Amino acid sequence: MVSSVPTGPRPTRRAVLLAVAGLALAGPARAAGSPQLDLVVDTRQLQVGQTISVQLQLTNASFRGQPELPVESGLQARFTGQSTQHIIVNLESTRITAYTYALTALAPGTWKVGPVTVDVGGQTLTAGPVEITVVPRDAAAAKAQDVLATISDPRPFLGEVVVYRFRHQHADRLLDLSWTPPDFDGFIAEKIAEPAQREYQIRQDGTTYGVEEISIPLVASATGRRVIPPAVVTAKVPARSNNRRRNPFMASVDTLTLATQPITVEIRPLPTEGRPADFSGLVGTFRLDAVVHREGSNTPLPPGQPVQVPLGESLTLEVTLAGNGTLAGVRLPDPPEREEYRVYDDTPEIRATVEDGRLSSVATFRRAVVPAREGTMTIDPIEIVVFDPDAERYVRLKTDPIEVQVTPGEAASGEVRRFTDEQQGTPDSRQDVEALAEDILPVPGDARIRDRSLRAALPWAVAMPAVPALGLVALAIDGALRRRRPDPRTRLRRALHDLPTDPGDRLAALEEAFREACAIRLSQPAPGLTREQVATLGDDAARLYDDLVRARYGGFEAGGDLEARIRRFVEAT
Repeated sequence: MVSSVPTGPRPTRRAVLLAVAGLALAGPARAAGSPQLDLVVDTRQLQVGQTISVQLQLTNASFRGQPELPVESGLQARFTGQSTQHIIVNLESTRITAYTYALTALAPGTWKVGPVTVDVGGQTLTAGPVEITVVPRDAAAAKAQDVLATISDPRPFLGEVVVYRFRHQHADRLLDLSWTPPDFDGFIAEKIAEPAQREYQIRQDGTTYGVEEISIPLVASATGRRVIPPAVVTAKVPARSNNRRRNPFMASVDTLTLATQPITVEIRPLPTEGRPADFSGLVGTFRLDAVVHREGSNTPLPPGQPVQVPLGESLTLEVTLAGNGTLAGVRLPDPPEREEYRVYDDTPEIRATVEDGRLSSVATFRRAVVPAREGTMTIDPIEIVVFDPDAERYVRLKTDPIEVQVTPGEAASGEVRRFTDEQQGTPDSRQDVEALAEDILPVPGDARIRDRSLRAALPWAVAMPAVPALGLVALAIDGALRRRRPDPRTRLRRALHDLPTDPGDRLAALEEAFREACAIRLSQPAPGLTREQVATLGDDAARLYDDLVRARYGGFEAGGDLEARIRRFVEAT
């Protein structure tokens, strides 16, 4: 069982007792989620003779023995052990059993791992397959320290997304590592996906190598021949010295500087021949799907079946656009004007991630369709024209038309009951209201007759002058509390005067100050701020956000231009 040890100040005995009492009152933790099987690999690119770790993760289920991990002939898998982890969040327990395998590359080619099938309590779970690309062995792979930079496509089209991958491999134990990213002339950063960073181990010839990878999604923004300069890495490792007279209490460190090879890229313009007039500007391989939901339901209706909706209710047309290109700023084309229905578009949800050196982006659009009259109507198909760089041509994506039968709406109905009993023929026995007396009115409900004498009013006359005095006392207390409570802007400025000297800690403190300043301006909590929210503060804030992301991966210089810009931003808050 894997458990985590919390850091920070030790809880007091009273806090521990309260926590135990809370757990006792809350009862046992509940199981969270349904059973799930996942196949996790460290990397999908290997050289012949290299070995990596592969995990088969079984969530919220039990399995006797060890699952078999099928691989093709160019790979070899060997079971190395298993571990179990329990996670409790909001009294819901998640149990993850990880089966670990050593995967060795035997021959060049593209080979599959899996699929893996496990029978759990009568339910069949499947994971994979995953493709592994194996290349011939390179002598540079056996170096104690080595760096490599690659790009996913050296001849992209204008607007196409490429992924720049930096890889550092080392056999020595790292004490510190920093890298300076190159200038990407002719490219701009993809606005939605964040750079991805991974760390894993590769074993070769009896030696274990640590590997750090950084993948940065870029959008080709200018045509022509471009050169991406080398990326520079500075690594600090324990010194290899045979000097026995060296003081054993003084650590000796070697500083190594490594640089990648430059990368030449040729960015091609989009062809003008055959370009449709309604070209969306999207470049990539995409697919377009559409489903319909009833009002108040998240379950899509089965495709191909007739859709019925009462007049007065609405349908939700959910459109999904997914692919490997950037979707920043994408929107659906305007629908044609129809008398049969009206449409209202919601704000799209756009997600993008970088996995295994490839961009995966998804945009979800929701369009409310409100029928205007009874009868049969057709929701027009949605068409989006994209440029597919693999096929090197323009492609028109189109959804199917959806036929809807609008039925009469439910009319309001009700029954007015009479005071007479018509079945028995009794006459209406109601009478008009008559005034019985005008000189005396009864005291209603629980009301009481008020004493209006001077003696009854004397306590109020004495208390009224004390009200202003109590108000002044309350204002004084509030002012004292405000003076004791530090102003967040003042606290931020003080934090800038006490920055750590260590570059990594200094960058973290500057980033925290920047996010706190943005949170103050936006009146929102700092931890949940996204780039889109920060960009509403202006181009300077958006550029600072992007520069901080790049600096997080090693391109930070204490006291440099980035620190000065953050100081000015915080001071102006």
